[in-house]
Formats: sequence, structure tokens, C-alpha cells
Amino acid sequence: MKCTICNENFEPKEMFPIELIRESIHNFIKETNPELPDTGFICTADLNRYHQKYLSRLLEDENNEISELESDVLSNIENKELMAENINDQYEEKLTFGDKVSDNVSRFGGIVNSKYIHTLNALSIAS
Repeated sequence: MKCTICNENFEPKEMFPIELIRESIHNFIKETNPELPDTGFICTADLNRYHQKYLSRLLEDENNEISELESDVLSNIENKELMAENINDQYEEKLTFGDKVSDNVSRFGGIVNSKYIHTLNALSIAS
């Protein structure tokens, strides 16, 4: 399939139907590509690039500057990177010795309690 914007060929899974693009993004793309048809396909790379540019313009229009965080968000959108991080390691670093002992006792107690209940169930079924 051929991209309407860059005229390169792509696999169908890398293409997006133009008629499904949100109207605001579609109008934004038409500002730089007035000949953009209402049907056809755009590659995901071009669509993502236009999304990033559109968001950047919205942010600039709102406060005439882009903060470092907003710039990072836009960069991550462009590079398809996640913004979230796993905070479990940071949480575990802050646990005291007592917290860790308490967690392990609870975990062990849960295992013992679970096995005790299963044993009782097995005995009641057998009798």
C-alpha cells in the first residue's frame, strides 16, 4: 500500500485509513498538504509525526512555550516510548527491616493458612 503523504509503500499493518483520522488532525495535515484526499491511507510514521506536531502546536498556543516535561512527552510520543516506570524497586528500597519481616511473616502465614484449609477440606471430603 502507498502512503498518501510520503508516497512510500508499506505493509497494510503499517497504514491507517485517512477517513478515520480525527477531524482536527486531518485539518492540521491539510494545512501542509492541501491535496490530501478524504480517502486513502497514511503510514503510521507520518501519522505519528503529525500527531506530535499537532500536540506541540496546541501546547505552544496555550502558553507560548513548551515545558521540559511537555517536550519529553512529545518526544516519547514520537519515539513510541512509554512514560510510565516501575516504582516497585523504589518502594522496596524504602522498606525498613521490620516491614520486610512483617511481609514475610504474612506471606508465610497465608501459605500455612491456605494449606491448613486445603487439608481440612480434603479430610472432610474423605470422611
